[in-house]
Amino acid sequence: MKKGMKSQVYTFFTKREGGFGRKLALTLLRGEGLDAEPFPTPYAGQVAVIVYGGKRVQQKAERILYSY
Repeated sequence: MKKGMKSQVYTFFTKREGGFGRKLALTLLRGEGLDAEPFPTPYAGQVAVIVYGGKRVQQKAERILYSY
């Protein structure tokens, strides 16, 4: 986790649970030029990524992840 940067964690289901998985999420986000990294989650069947950036970056990340 990068200190001093705004960030948001997004969680979603794994491929096994019917979601699209962390690898695809990171590929989509990074393909759009967003700074994203894997993030641990305590929930079974879910994965998370953390996206760094301000309000517009977070809005773009939401559009990418929740419209796929």
